Amino acid sequence: MDAVVELLREQWHLLVKTDNLLGPRHALSGVLGQLDTIDELLATAGTASRPQVVRLAAQYAESASWLYEDSGGIAEAR
Repeated sequence: MDAVVELLREQWHLLVKTDNLLGPRHALSGVLGQLDTIDELLATAGTASRPQVVRLAAQYAESASWLYEDSGGIAEAR
């Protein structure tokens, strides 16, 4: 589980770069895809790894909100 969480953290940094280079709409699809993956991880995360997966989920969810807002999707951002 630790390796998967680390990979998703690295992917988050790449998605931030994608936003900076290509704009929020391009990064948003990646963020939403990773949120689906994180949701699946939460279903199987044990007690020890669950807090780190929840923190990662919150980080991605916050990013999705910002990206929606930057794309003009105010309702989706909420």
